[in-house]
Amino acid sequence: MNIIELKKDDPLFPKKLLNIDSCPKSLYFSGNIQLLQKPIIAIVGSRKCSSYGINQARLYATELSKLGIVTISGMALGIDTVVHKASIDNGSIAVLGSGIDICYPKQNQELYNNLSTKGLLISEFPLSSPPMAYHFPIRNRIISALCDLLLVIEAKDKSGSLITANHALEQGKTVFALPGAVDSPLSLGCNKLIYDGAGIAYSWDIISKELGIYKKKDTSFPSLNISPKQKSIYIHLSSSPTYVDSLIEKTTLSLCEIKAILMELEMDGLIRQVSHNYYITI
Repeated sequence: MNIIELKKDDPLFPKKLLNIDSCPKSLYFSGNIQLLQKPIIAIVGSRKCSSYGINQARLYATELSKLGIVTISGMALGIDTVVHKASIDNGSIAVLGSGIDICYPKQNQELYNNLSTKGLLISEFPLSSPPMAYHFPIRNRIISALCDLLLVIEAKDKSGSLITANHALEQGKTVFALPGAVDSPLSLGCNKLIYDGAGIAYSWDIISKELGIYKKKDTSFPSLNISPKQKSIYIHLSSSPTYVDSLIEKTTLSLCEIKAILMELEMDGLIRQVSHNYYITI
């Protein structure tokens, strides 16, 4: 494992960190430091996440990384781990709450090894520093400072993800949050952020457009024999979740007809329901 230390006055020290409160005096790096020169999105969320959060974290990380956007997170279990694994082949950065030579959590040893070669590991803590509880909220300011935009996938009220979001807002960064069910504790933090003015992450391409990075939409049909009615629904679906109600507005079909067609498309393996009444193409 190749580890380098950069002092605050080193020309290679990340410029984004120089103007934040409590800028670290030095940082340790292992991996591809050139990833810091690319557009970076921070994607953070709960350790104990739902299947909805996992699916959305994987979707956003995968699609955005395909556009050359590097992801940054904290290598914690849950959303962080999903994000790193989904995007590591195109560039992912982990900011650790321990010394850079310490893998925490232990379950992420393989991910840690991959990040040190294909991605980038960063820590402000001295070598061999154990993971202490107070290290994690401290390192969050680095995650937010290094990103160009921050996305919160799932977060309980008063969670570490909200600490990161508050750092981002204080640093003048754009914050988006994934909306969730109003009766879910895992969505409370995100819904509060939206209420307070955060952007609504209703599709991954909204994030890329915010960063000024665009992808031409593919409106082609699958090479299968599908009916005109099925096509009238399929054309309005994409890799980003679409709510059933929006299909009513975009077609002349009734809710019953739409649900029947969605079931047909799902049985044919063309679409998938990712959460209640939300569908994506496969």
